[in-house]
Amino acid sequence: MLLMDTKTSEKLRSKHVRTLELLQKTLDENVDLRDQIGRLQKGTLHLGQGVPQSPSNRATELEDEIDRLKAEQRATTLALEEAARVRHAEFTLAVETLQKKTLRLQNEVVTLETALGQVQGKLSAEKAHWRDERAQFTEKNRRLRGELDALRDPTAESNCNQQQSEHELQRLREELVAITDSEREARGLIRDAQDRATRLQSAFDTQQQQINAQQTQIDTLQQQLASANENEAAHTRELSVLREQQRDLRSQLAQLQREASQQPESNALQQQQHASVLAQLLHVEAANEQLRSDNHTLQEQVARLHAQLHEAATRSNNAQQQHCGSSVFAVHVELKRENFQLRTQIEELKQLQKRFLLTAAKKTTMRFPAL
Repeated sequence: MLLMDTKTSEKLRSKHVRTLELLQKTLDENVDLRDQIGRLQKGTLHLGQGVPQSPSNRATELEDEIDRLKAEQRATTLALEEAARVRHAEFTLAVETLQKKTLRLQNEVVTLETALGQVQGKLSAEKAHWRDERAQFTEKNRRLRGELDALRDPTAESNCNQQQSEHELQRLREELVAITDSEREARGLIRDAQDRATRLQSAFDTQQQQINAQQTQIDTLQQQLASANENEAAHTRELSVLREQQRDLRSQLAQLQREASQQPESNALQQQQHASVLAQLLHVEAANEQLRSDNHTLQEQVARLHAQLHEAATRSNNAQQQHCGSSVFAVHVELKRENFQLRTQIEELKQLQKRFLLTAAKKTTMRFPAL
């Protein structure tokens, strides 16, 4: 997509530069023709007033004036071309920057999806492991309670043994309460880990929505660029037609100049022909004015596109900064820390269970009274 958009931008820039060159060349020719007609009209008036002028002098003056105007128009054309190149370079740079940032954001989203899948898989494995160990603890506690119930015998041998048995039973009950509290705390930690995973999924969904919005904006800008290309193609065709018309007018003007140099006495016919050529030139100038207006509109549209692309690039950069602020790596490290704490607590529960079983095994020979 980046290569295609770069080619589209280059084509748009080259077409726009060629359009400006053709337009400026047409304006140069119009100015030359208008100046020549004005000078011919002045020469006709001088002939009607009885003050003859040498055709060679008029031709020399016309050539000097044409050279001067061409030099001025050439300088103006170079300035316009340079400004157009600068605008298109800025526009192309903005498009490439936005595309690079969008691609980098998509890569980060893929990384986020991978990290989220790994965290969810590890969390599921930890939950399954915790359930298995909980089931084992429950079974051991059930067996232990059965052994305690079996140890309760109404035929106690002495009051001393009875008191010791009561103390031992109280201690075992306290250990069972501690195991239950640890189990409850482990459940709370599991719930906290699940909440963190839910928040991570929500952040991922928000980031995906921002990427979709960026892609929609890029598609809209590409459609606008295609429309601008079509407008420039239409302007190029109009310029070709105007150049044909101006070539015809230039031929007619040359014909009038030759006739004026050969027949200086036919003032009325020359004025009529000058009027016809002037009318056609006015028509061409009106068409050129409309073309300049269309070109100005196109330039404004390109400027708006440039502003929109700059704004989109700014939003993409802000989204990237926010995404970097809430890094997936930090969440992953936090989950790893919580999993380590859970494993530590489970190991402590195992050690406590072992001590509990050893104590119960030592007391299997005791006689307990019925409670």
